[in-house]
Amino acid sequence: MVPRGIGGSGASLPCQARLRTRRRPRRSTNRSTTSPVQRAPVVCAWSQRSSPATRTFPSYPETGRGDGQSGRHVVWSLHDLTPALRGHAVAEARADIARNALYSSKLAKPGTDATYQRLLLAALENGTTESFAEAIWNSAMLRPNKDGMPHKDAHERLAGGEYVRFYLRGLCLLADDRNIRELEIYRAKLVAQPRPESQARIGQRVLAAKLLEDLRANIGVDTVLGVPSGANSGLCARFPR
Repeated sequence: MVPRGIGGSGASLPCQARLRTRRRPRRSTNRSTTSPVQRAPVVCAWSQRSSPATRTFPSYPETGRGDGQSGRHVVWSLHDLTPALRGHAVAEARADIARNALYSSKLAKPGTDATYQRLLLAALENGTTESFAEAIWNSAMLRPNKDGMPHKDAHERLAGGEYVRFYLRGLCLLADDRNIRELEIYRAKLVAQPRPESQARIGQRVLAAKLLEDLRANIGVDTVLGVPSGANSGLCARFPR
């Protein structure tokens, strides 16, 4: 029998003391014979080991990466992309390759320089920014995130940025062929929230010779003249309208 008090006072034990006197229910020794739940393996949508045939080219619904309706990629509207301009752009790219000055992405895997050069030249000869982005994606030349998944738009930023730069260099050379001194800045790609400084540049004019010099000198970094104006600005240049 549990004593009712200490020293015959008849006071009851505190609640915690009474709880400690209770017996815990015995655990059942019968182990379940049912097999454990089989969890489905986690399969990444993309991995370094997956082949181009099994890798899905992503699409984005809005904000500079889609048209907001169909999920298609936003197409750069390059107004003066002619065979003559393409020829100049390819010559500029080959010159950068020859002097080892071609821009290399920080996300590029080691040993992929030749692959990137081949994809760039092919895109400048016959492709677009969108086909170039898809070719980069399918080549798996860019390193994924730490979780093994790809950077969601790194291939598009690389393709759009470099393709447009060589397009502009070709445009400047074509302007010289046609004795056109100035080019007009315009928005070649829609963005959801255009920066005020980018908006202010639309309609302004730049000297073609100065822009060409600027683009050749500032490879992979912002140009002095601000064309193009940073990542995803959507700004480009064209012959004056």
